[in-house]
Amino acid sequence: MYDIHKTIEDDLNPPRNKSSIALNSSRPITPYSYTSPIEWTGFVNNERVKILHISPSSSHKDDFIFEEYPTQLNHLKSDIIHLIDKKLKTLN
Repeated sequence: MYDIHKTIEDDLNPPRNKSSIALNSSRPITPYSYTSPIEWTGFVNNERVKILHISPSSSHKDDFIFEEYPTQLNHLKSDIIHLIDKKLKTLN
């Protein structure tokens, strides 16, 4: 089971026009009380990814380093940031 598991609309991923994001954090997540850095690992469209969350904030691209991340998936970075931010601020 993943901490974040979501299928999103993606016009750049034919023929399904959907992308799958599945990420786990390197530490337990408690809303509004996490500390950086957090390493997020998992898969985006079946491609292995590693994302470092390096800031107390989690809503901007500068808060993350996409360390192992395929360039063909760059258009999904903002969606991933939004999902991580949402996860860090809710109990769901």
